Amino acid sequence: MSLALGAAGCGPAPPMPEGAVPLEAIVTARSMVGPWDWVHYEVEDGTLRRERERWRFEVTADPRRLVGHYHRDVLVRALDAVPFTCNQKTRYHQRAEILVGAEVGPDGVAVAELSYLAEPGPCDPGLRQLGSYVATIDGDELHLSWGGGVAILTRTTEVRDPIAAPTPAPPSGRWSWRTTSWTRSGLIRHELEDWELAVSDDGLLAGTYVREVTERSPDGADLPCAGAPGFGFADRYLLRGRRSDDRWLLEEVSVIAGEHPCLSQTPRRTLDAGTLVDDGDHVVVSWRGKRRQVLARHDAE
Repeated sequence: MSLALGAAGCGPAPPMPEGAVPLEAIVTARSMVGPWDWVHYEVEDGTLRRERERWRFEVTADPRRLVGHYHRDVLVRALDAVPFTCNQKTRYHQRAEILVGAEVGPDGVAVAELSYLAEPGPCDPGLRQLGSYVATIDGDELHLSWGGGVAILTRTTEVRDPIAAPTPAPPSGRWSWRTTSWTRSGLIRHELEDWELAVSDDGLLAGTYVREVTERSPDGADLPCAGAPGFGFADRYLLRGRRSDDRWLLEEVSVIAGEHPCLSQTPRRTLDAGTLVDDGDHVVVSWRGKRRQVLARHDAE
């Protein structure tokens, strides 16, 4: 009997039955359960791009299948400090939640993206292409391979975010806008606006914003009107609006204009009107005077 067993052990392994899965794949699937993290940095076309994904797989009633999801956050930052046209800031985010499934098969563990939900924003068209991967485990690393390469995810401990206070639905809330430009006289001009909007139960919009402006000479020379290299002032506006289809009709009702000797030639302000469209963590204001502003939720990254 022992000789027969020894002879059998030296021969080729019998082929796996049709439809059978390797034990290694089942072990891999079970090891995939839990949270994973992936980060990638890339410099391209004058921008720094940081991609981060937080994955999580969970068991199902079928030991050969897992369900999961991952949150993808892409941060793009301008290295030349020139604001992007889409949001008028030097950086923007693209965020999405992707639903995934994993299944053990004869060729290993196949991971497929099933659906996605993109976070709206002025710099995100909202379109994604679903992908598929083959998963393998190497210690505390999860390798997801596809035709174009491999992503190496690191096992991590789950950290639950603190419960945040509810965020009011746009356009209600606090918003901010800032820009830097050159004046016709060659001064550097910084503008910052702090908006606060609220929608009443009857659907009317009301709000205020404070506009702070500073101007300074680029070479540090004193300005005759200020007796210093720069000066500043603040204007305070009152707003009102109403809903019209998919946008809000907005108008400036009154203004308390800031005063400064350098403003003696332009002491008055002209009230404007336009439309406001909410877009996730941004609102886009298009003024009748052909100005366009992309306001971000206050203190939002």
